[in-house]
Amino acid sequence: MMMNIKNRIIRFIDKAIKKRGNPPTLREIGKRFGISHVAAGYHIAKLEKEGRIKTRIVVKKRAARSIKIIHK
Repeated sequence: MMMNIKNRIIRFIDKAIKKRGNPPTLREIGKRFGISHVAAGYHIAKLEKEGRIKTRIVVKKRAARSIKIIHK
């Protein structure tokens, strides 16, 4: 069974956090899935609205927001 893009994005974020300690940027997500960073932001917003992830604004170079995966 093929996973939908939102589930694949969550797995990608989770792996990135485990591997390097911080989530991927929207551009990295977009590049990985062949979509624009704007479309990646759309998917992140939908996941947050569904309560599957939680984001917060972080003042860091290169990272506009931090993402926490909420496992249900």
